[in-house]
Amino acid sequence: MKKKFFIIGFVILLTTLIVFIVKKNNNFDASSKLYSIETFKVDQGWGYNILQQDKLFIKQNYIPAVKGNHPFFTKNDAYKTAKLVIKRLDKNKLPTITIEDLKHLNVTLYN
Repeated sequence: MKKKFFIIGFVILLTTLIVFIVKKNNNFDASSKLYSIETFKVDQGWGYNILQQDKLFIKQNYIPAVKGNHPFFTKNDAYKTAKLVIKRLDKNKLPTITIEDLKHLNVTLYN
């Protein structure tokens, strides 16, 4: 009888652990299911597109929140910013980017 309870308890524990791991992994990269990022070269730098199920959803040629039309200095700066936008979209929040967000991401800003 003890062996039967042990096996049932072990199966329940293992199932719970598997569900937790799968759910955590899905939440971590949920954006890849609905959204994807394309970075692209512009005149003096980089921009990004966010695609929703392979259709253009957001086109960003310039750094948001920065006065004037300044492209991202690096491809990585554009990509990091797009990732933050997707993270907010996944949480059903406005994808607005602030100067503080850009500083937190260590995006190079133009003066």
